[in-house]
Amino acid sequence: IDITNTKRTKEVTEHNDITITKKDQDGEALDGAKFSLYADEDCTEEVGSYEGGEFKIKTDDEELSDYLPEENNGTITLYLKETEAPRKYNMDEAVHPVVIKTTIKTDEYDEKENVFVTTTTYSITIDGESKIDVTNTKKEAKIKLTKLIDKYFDAGESTNATMVFTVKYTDKDGNPVEENANVQFDPDKDFIQTVEIDHIPLDTEIEITETYSGNYKPENKTQTLTDDDLKEIDGEFVYAVTFENRLVRSDREMGIINKYEKDADGNFVIRHRVGVDEEEQPK
Repeated sequence: IDITNTKRTKEVTEHNDITITKKDQDGEALDGAKFSLYADEDCTEEVGSYEGGEFKIKTDDEELSDYLPEENNGTITLYLKETEAPRKYNMDEAVHPVVIKTTIKTDEYDEKENVFVTTTTYSITIDGESKIDVTNTKKEAKIKLTKLIDKYFDAGESTNATMVFTVKYTDKDGNPVEENANVQFDPDKDFIQTVEIDHIPLDTEIEITETYSGNYKPENKTQTLTDDDLKEIDGEFVYAVTFENRLVRSDREMGIINKYEKDADGNFVIRHRVGVDEEEQPK
């Protein structure tokens, strides 16, 4: 007779993970980002989503179960991309390849357990590493400085309608910065003018002082802007500040004084002119 023995076998699965850490440009931990893992390089077919200052992607995550290669030495590449940056920070636009590889070892005898073992190992890397830091740089703000002026209605009058402002703040390296911003009016046309000052660091105190107002009375005050004055408009951070001037003469001599209001979009418009008959009021 033939007496047949079958091998005692055992299957083992080993999983691995990668670690993604968010940091700012100074290397400090940064929270508030969101990521998605995609099956295609164009990042249209989402596999899973992640968020936080640090997170792991594990090969035994449920969302990866359909993407693990089945054959020995098989590989698959997925793609990780940031989908939402922390507030006040620029998005990391890089697409990070995540490679999963399957290694299968069969018929390895385990003498202690007296069994033949088949081991399936899933390894995973991101950008070729087991962990990476993803850095976000801080956004900059801009100052939207709006000037409102009164117009003296006298065709023979010449007015100097150039205003100069001194802007002081601390740059991202902690150095004090002082620069001038000019607002130029056409005395025959403009009552409202806006100038924008770019590359203003966030989280800094800003002082704006009118230092020259031509033939107009300067608004004798320094306006201090803080984070409370910061607005986010269409993804941009804006400090909005307004100064108002009148010609250097009495209100009675001026005869006409402009009154301003904000429209639905937050822009200044002339709503009423003191000293003008109602039928002549702006519509």
